Amino acid sequence: MLALGYLDGVLDAADALDLEKAVAAIAHGLLDQDDYATASLDVRRAAALGVLGRAYNSGSLDGVPGVAGVARVVELVIHTDTRELSGTGLARLANTRGLASIERLQQWATTPGTVIKPIIVVDLAEDIEAAGYIPTVRQRRQAELLHHKCSFPYCEARAEHCDLDHRVAYRDGGPTSSRNLTPLCRQHHRMKTHHGWRYHRLRAGVYRWRSPHGYEYIVTPVGTIDISNDLDPPLTLAA
Repeated sequence: MLALGYLDGVLDAADALDLEKAVAAIAHGLLDQDDYATASLDVRRAAALGVLGRAYNSGSLDGVPGVAGVARVVELVIHTDTRELSGTGLARLANTRGLASIERLQQWATTPGTVIKPIIVVDLAEDIEAAGYIPTVRQRRQAELLHHKCSFPYCEARAEHCDLDHRVAYRDGGPTSSRNLTPLCRQHHRMKTHHGWRYHRLRAGVYRWRSPHGYEYIVTPVGTIDISNDLDPPLTLAA
């Protein structure tokens, strides 16, 4: 019988992001090992914590996949509308959606081994357009800040790990613009493209989805609302 242990904790936000980056890298690296080649992501993430622990106890991170030599990265994001926090001495953290003092940001930025990424100025209300099919860096960052997660009902995949779906297909004349780009994880991107799921934009970050069987959902940046019970009978797709 497998012996299990439970681990829980609350970390400094920067430390939590460092730990998440290390765990994600190790979990991905474990795919190359026979014992974990078919294991679920949750199993590999749990194993990754053990790898980190053993590496620390042995005094070396040599051989730990994707971790050795990776520095802490501080990304500065400026929102064009900061009236909510004006005069508070606080800044909103894009990755955790929490708050930190300016003094705490300075401490993180001056920690040895930290890399400061260039400042990205993003207006969440701007409709950014690109000439070709591939979204720009600013479009992707805007979508990540606005949506937080995959925009498929109940999906928890982080937006930065998602594809940017052209809701109106590019080949059908859909523009590569903020209003036509929505983060969808690879699985749900395929379900929308090939398996009859349909959705439309109600407003920025809010979508109404319909399943192949006519069930409907409202997806917002904070969660999913099942509105199928409001439809009697459930809508069916046209033949």
